[in-house]
Amino acid sequence: MAIDLTGGIDRSREFVFAERPDNPEMRDSVSFWVVDDRGEVGLPRIGIEAVAANWDAHDIQVNIAFPDGRVYRLRTNGPSIPAEDDSGRPTVLGAGGLVFHCVEPFKTWTMSYDGPAVQTSSADLAEGRKDGPLVDIGFHVEATMAVPPWVQGALQIDAAEQLKTSIEGNLMGGPRYEQLFTAAGAVTIAGVAAFFSHHPGQRIPANEQYNRNLRETWQRNSQEIARRNADRMRQSRMIIRPGAPSLVTSETP
Repeated sequence: MAIDLTGGIDRSREFVFAERPDNPEMRDSVSFWVVDDRGEVGLPRIGIEAVAANWDAHDIQVNIAFPDGRVYRLRTNGPSIPAEDDSGRPTVLGAGGLVFHCVEPFKTWTMSYDGPAVQTSSADLAEGRKDGPLVDIGFHVEATMAVPPWVQGALQIDAAEQLKTSIEGNLMGGPRYEQLFTAAGAVTIAGVAAFFSHHPGQRIPANEQYNRNLRETWQRNSQEIARRNADRMRQSRMIIRPGAPSLVTSETP
């Protein structure tokens, strides 16, 4: 029997705000948490917070982590892009190089990013050190929903009422839901790409073709990112002072 992946929620709930809400405190938000089944890369919370009071520049958050402790992160805001897709539906939430797209409600979403991130480590973050050199990164993820959504407040009889009538409901973001998915995609760091699949360890022709096409695209992107980082290295200038350490005038990876 086919599963209703909407969970009874109207499909239009998947659409984002088409224009700035009247309430300056109203916000729209999309977040992904993606973990490779092989443990080779994780994207713990990639998200956009679009607040009406600052609608032209959405807040974005990027996190990429590797098992060896490398971390690439970004906390900033960037110019927002139009919400309408080619068919005129408000299915796109994007800003500053980060874009979420609802391809089909409650079935398929994509997430992509191309831009800088701060290079750091889990050890440095644990010590409160958040600075580091900027590195060009990129990723593209296609998410296929696996089960119906979990609706906030639906697990206990009194939870929904408490969320509607208490300050906690506002703090939790108002009406919201989460949905598990499987994912395929790639992450590129300074020209080096890592791939993950919908079906790890299985040979599925359609999936293999998807990854071949994705790999070709990201090989081209990797070459461009590598070129940018090489240019950044070449543009650096060494300043030597007697009795002082060498300093680099630009941030290099």
